[in-house]
Amino acid sequence: MPKSVQHELDGLYEVIKTIYPKGQGADRPPIGIERMLRIHLLQHWFNLSDPAVKEHLYDSRATRRFVGIDLGREPAPDETTIFKLRHLLEVHHLGDRLFTLVSQ
Repeated sequence: MPKSVQHELDGLYEVIKTIYPKGQGADRPPIGIERMLRIHLLQHWFNLSDPAVKEHLYDSRATRRFVGIDLGREPAPDETTIFKLRHLLEVHHLGDRLFTLVSQ
């Protein structure tokens, strides 16, 4: 990814942090926003459903490296977690902004 796009994504991470769950309560701690956004990008680049992107993370070492997941230390996010991020982006109209940034 070009440095200018990474810079823009860093700004988007900051915006999303304000609406992203903080992990309070009995739920599992949330997965970092940068990882989740990278998973979201993979879904669109490879036209993957929520279950398919999860499987892709288990099947592809390159994908895991891009996202930053070490299966020896943690599992890939489940389908519900992936869905919740996508829904959060849609509700706050951030999906279009994200794809405008990365398609430059």
